[in-house]
Amino acid sequence: MYVKDADVADYVKSISGRCLQIRDFTFNYAVDNDSTEEYTAIGSERRYLKYDVVVDKFVTGTTSFTLSETPIQLKNGNYAISVILDGDYLTEVSAAPATGEYRISGTTLTTGDSRTAQVLAVYHADPTGNNWTDISDASIPVVVRGNDAVLSITANDIPRVQSVSINGNMNVTPVKELGARTLVGYQSQVPTIEGTITVLDTDTELVSLLSTGALASGVEWNPGEGCTSLGLTLKIELKDPCDTDTPYTVVKTVYLPEISIVGDSYTCNVNGNASQTFNWKSSDAQCIIYSGSMA
Repeated sequence: MYVKDADVADYVKSISGRCLQIRDFTFNYAVDNDSTEEYTAIGSERRYLKYDVVVDKFVTGTTSFTLSETPIQLKNGNYAISVILDGDYLTEVSAAPATGEYRISGTTLTTGDSRTAQVLAVYHADPTGNNWTDISDASIPVVVRGNDAVLSITANDIPRVQSVSINGNMNVTPVKELGARTLVGYQSQVPTIEGTITVLDTDTELVSLLSTGALASGVEWNPGEGCTSLGLTLKIELKDPCDTDTPYTVVKTVYLPEISIVGDSYTCNVNGNASQTFNWKSSDAQCIIYSGSMA
């Protein structure tokens, strides 16, 4: 992250997070709101820096690379925040680097292993001049609202859905060591995927579907009763809001192979629609994202 000076086009502060990974995510789809995705990232180190965080990318060279700026030595004695070789984080040393290590002398970066794809060097530096540049991206797509978010459960369209949420937790556990002032890393456990579906009142079809696996089955339902595996699937298709000719183009599909209901609640207020919310969870901890339509 970069913070701009209030008066000149330069950086007044930089913030660096190292070795980040996604801890959890939330997808929200509602009739009157924008479709959103939120991700929480966690890492082992965070630094607030006075000058610029510089990232140099090298796609040529084998073990010797020239940095674009002169690194400022960090409080831990290193000259780089991170050096990532073909996806692996390397360890900084002051002597000749061995495998898994790197060394920085002046603006020369030397790695113990040869580059195959790319090398990323992240470090703190104070470049000359004013380096802030305003950016924009004209290719950002338009937002997808509820009228273009189509939900189906086991190939059955549910027309009265008001909102859907998908919450994923990667269940990462921090790893520590005696004598280490920073986290060594994180260990991922089995993820959990759960969420809610809110529909208008009198939706006995959805109650029946989530209870028995069939849209019309019986005249009484007790969600959660019994041990039958329903094998329900949940699919959300996000359609291009700029497409005016049917069938509308599907730009993204969110698919959960197997969900089951774990709870429900009923809400009724004056001047509001009566609604019922079903809590569900994934039975196989899978949330699969497709670009475009699902085959």
